Amino acid sequence: MKKLSAGMLRLLILLSVLFPVASKAQMELVPVDHKVYPFLEMMSMKGLINYNNASIPISRRAVASYLVELEKVKDKLSKTERGILADLMVEFSYDIHKNMDKSYSLLQEFKPDSVLEIFSNDRQKYLATYADQHLSLFLDGLASLSYRDFNAESFPKAKVTLAEIGPRFRGTIDNNVGFYLQVTGGQSFGGDTYARSVAAGYDPVLMASTKFVSSKFINAVSGYLRYETDSHIIALTVGRYNFEMGNGYIDKLFISDNTPPADLARFDIDYKFFKYAFFYGNLQGDSLGVPLASKSIVGHRLDIEFSPAFRMGIYESLIMTDAPFSFTFLNPVSFIQGVDLLTYSKINNNALMGIDCELRPHTNIGIQLSFLVDDLNFATLTAKNATHDDNKFGYQAGIMYVDPFGLSDLTAILEYTRLDPFVYSHRTNESTYANWGISLGSALPPNSDEIALELNYYLTNRITLNFLYKHQRSGEGFLDANGNLTFNDAGVITRNFGGDVNRGDLDGSFYNTFLMGYRVNRDIFSFSARIEPVRQYFLDISYSLQSINKLYLSKTSIDQFLYVTASTDF
Repeated sequence: MKKLSAGMLRLLILLSVLFPVASKAQMELVPVDHKVYPFLEMMSMKGLINYNNASIPISRRAVASYLVELEKVKDKLSKTERGILADLMVEFSYDIHKNMDKSYSLLQEFKPDSVLEIFSNDRQKYLATYADQHLSLFLDGLASLSYRDFNAESFPKAKVTLAEIGPRFRGTIDNNVGFYLQVTGGQSFGGDTYARSVAAGYDPVLMASTKFVSSKFINAVSGYLRYETDSHIIALTVGRYNFEMGNGYIDKLFISDNTPPADLARFDIDYKFFKYAFFYGNLQGDSLGVPLASKSIVGHRLDIEFSPAFRMGIYESLIMTDAPFSFTFLNPVSFIQGVDLLTYSKINNNALMGIDCELRPHTNIGIQLSFLVDDLNFATLTAKNATHDDNKFGYQAGIMYVDPFGLSDLTAILEYTRLDPFVYSHRTNESTYANWGISLGSALPPNSDEIALELNYYLTNRITLNFLYKHQRSGEGFLDANGNLTFNDAGVITRNFGGDVNRGDLDGSFYNTFLMGYRVNRDIFSFSARIEPVRQYFLDISYSLQSINKLYLSKTSIDQFLYVTASTDF
């Protein structure tokens, strides 16, 4: 090989400075339910990467960069963790190496003598792929078959079998624009209208499939267009997808992924020690069963990392039902509640704000504290008012312990959550902090508290076991479906004790006492296993037992749910 002259070498260096080659990066987001997030959080707790789980999803580029960091220190991982990392390195191979060496395209490479490639463990499988200097495109096929058995004492038993199939398109254009579209459809088998209504009540995807209960059909769509600058500091996303915000380990007070995806526009800044996110979107809402013409949400969150051992986030949001769109709230740099008071001051707008933080006092241990303010009235904050109470708070504290007491591949979480009466609900039922009737924040009902213990164990790199126990205490009681006051056996009128996120009737009419009302205790035991015997083929088994003790009736019922799902994703 000929040696370059000194002059030619200087010219090449100059050209590389003046005209740098753009680094290729995938701008698509990794869905919030992807297995990579708990793995990254576990690695972060061990001090191997600096990752913050308070705002997801993140881009495939970002995930790839974390995996590259872990590959450099994989000698510090357990055997199972190295296996998980190896699987992820294959799945994100194109994002890391920008080639298809670890990929298999069924439609482009299929040959009769290579049919077993669809069961390959060494390559990430797709239906079709394409990549050049301007465009990357990946086409996946999704299919699942799910059996669900609701063996309950608190309501009539039900069984249903669901089948779904559909494509997923994703890719990046010119290293800056990511796109994503997933469309699935299917139907139920072996269940009547009642069984489908029960299944929809425990699955937000089915709840958002408007034809499912009446005519068996399932439909789900998510997709977005996302732009990210070359510096990866600024990003803009427009579309429909799930996202999470908050430091909660088991559930989050601010934004969780418990609801169907919402349509929104989101603006992000990610620079060194701080992250900022602003979002504006539409929700599905109703009032006493009557669909609303419009229901919107605007919110933002700022995360600041003071050190790898301490980070903090502050946030606020506003629910609006009086206008489908308003430029007043489109400003990403503002105090939303202040703007609302100065501009509208309408009681039907529902505002909340909060603060949370995470402290990592020692390797493998994390502690998070979260505080949510739904309503605040200083006049009744320190002195009880016999007639009303405008203060509504949410509290959460949790501890995560990775490899507790030297037990490798195990993560233990203990978390306490408390929600005051009427948290997330509102005096007008139109403005509840909910999407499709499901709380945007914690799944815990208001006027309740909960202590939860979760154990997540990687039996192997392809078998994950999860155990979750929750003890909940709730105060219930509200108006009936016709909006009439209900009466107890003594003929006394029952007021709303603020235990239903969708019913804010009479909020502010009484002094709210925590757990006042019809007392209910729940003990919930859940076990799930995800088995991936072959790359991209999954078997999910989930069993839940709920003991519901209605103390006011001295009656306990046992509900048991069993889900068995076989699926593939390639």
